[in-house]
Parts: sequence; structure tokens; C-alpha cells
Amino acid sequence: MQNDNTALMERWFEQVWHQKREDAIEELTVPGFYCHGVGTEPMVGAEPFKAMHRGLLAAFDDLQFEFMHMFAEGDLVSGLCEFSMTRKNTGERVKCLGNVVLRVEDGKIAE
Repeated sequence: MQNDNTALMERWFEQVWHQKREDAIEELTVPGFYCHGVGTEPMVGAEPFKAMHRGLLAAFDDLQFEFMHMFAEGDLVSGLCEFSMTRKNTGERVKCLGNVVLRVEDGKIAE
């Protein structure tokens, strides 16, 4: 059963990654949102995340995130998904499984 937080996670991956909408990053997050677990250092705010977003889109074609399971409780939503993409420079297909956890604040992603 979908709730507001799982719908937010689905919107995030659809708009930011599948539609490649950089403007959706600020639209769907609180000011100063905190992102960790992507890269070597945590990112605070939209600008560092936008830079990482541009870098991934420049390096990979057809980024896709397919969720197998999604759970929400309180202000947290978690999803198990398969990430797949193709390296632009080699054409190599990359696939991996990952777990995404978001903390929601006032209907937007805070962490």
C-alpha cells in the first residue's frame, strides 16, 4: 500500500533520475538536505547533489532504478532496488542491488 512517503520516493527516482530533471532536486528536498552513502563524503544541500547528479548523467546512459520492495514507517521510507546503467565510454552494462532509505520532513526529503 502506497503512502505519501513512498509516493515521494517514487517521484524522486522518476523525476530526478529517469526524467533527468535537475530542478526536481530542490523541488523535492528541504533546504540543507543531507545525503550520505553516495560517494565518499556526505553532501549537504542541493548544490553538491546536483554536481554528483550531473557527473553520473555524463558518465552513464539509461540509468534505471527498479524497486522490488518499498516500506514506510513514520518519517522513514526504505526501498530495495536494482540500479542499472550503461557506461558511456565503454558500453559496459552495470547492474547492482541497493537499499535506499529516506527521511521525510514536511512532505520533502530531509535525509
